[in-house]
Amino acid sequence: MPIRQVDTTDSLRIWRSFRYGKLADLFLLDTRNFDRDITDVYYNTDAIAAISNDTDRSLMGGKQEQWLYNGMIHSEQRGAVWKVITQQIIQNWQNYGQPTFMYNYDAWQGYRANRRRFFDTIVKNNVQNTITLAGDSHANWVYDTVPEDRLNNTAYDPATGDGSIGVEFAGTAVSSPSSYGANLTAERYTANAKKLVTINRNLQWAEGAHRGYFEIDFSKTDCNAKFYGYVNNTNPNSEELLVAQFNVKRGANKLTRPINYGITPNSGFLQAQAVDYNKMKWNGTAFV
Repeated sequence: MPIRQVDTTDSLRIWRSFRYGKLADLFLLDTRNFDRDITDVYYNTDAIAAISNDTDRSLMGGKQEQWLYNGMIHSEQRGAVWKVITQQIIQNWQNYGQPTFMYNYDAWQGYRANRRRFFDTIVKNNVQNTITLAGDSHANWVYDTVPEDRLNNTAYDPATGDGSIGVEFAGTAVSSPSSYGANLTAERYTANAKKLVTINRNLQWAEGAHRGYFEIDFSKTDCNAKFYGYVNNTNPNSEELLVAQFNVKRGANKLTRPINYGITPNSGFLQAQAVDYNKMKWNGTAFV
């Protein structure tokens, strides 16, 4: 904000797109306000959970959906390398593993049919190099993007990333408290991150201790993301540290292995740190 007016006949529209030659097409969505079906506002969670898989539910309305899908298909056809989907909420399956808070139905999890339509657009039209950007969860998440029907079978391999159709980078807030809990010990933050990567099969890194931001660089061959955190976000002069970094190769549609270049991140947990793929197996709910 402030947000420019996109359509003089529709004052509610803020979704739009930009082209950067043939390097990237940038799609800026509105997944919060424009024609969005009823969402979870914390007193109606059970009701939203019950309808979360209804076919006609839309996170962004039919008009915006069709604009997005047509734009992605045209982007692939015209030869743009990267399709960058910038929006507000976590897109991939997100299990928090808490008895009172398993799934966030205020994110894409509450609009599963809409998510399938998005993924189907990628798969059926062979849309390559899709990078989704997200936030509004007060934590850091990095996913191989995997359709729901591939998560519990061999169509996706979390060790190699085979079966992924893109990558999602989700950042924390600069000032809002962590969704893991406020003022936890470093050990508690690490334990929470480790738990999340063992119960979300395509979640390759989780981190909730630091407030900060991330930067992404695009080239014809690579997408590089760097996540930064503040040591103390209440201090304007706080030291900043590079928490973790990731790479996506053109045409791979998955995170490059080894994740974080094989380096232990300064905070959070990599799935590769938590899971020994030779000894632990996915049981449909978690690695055991």
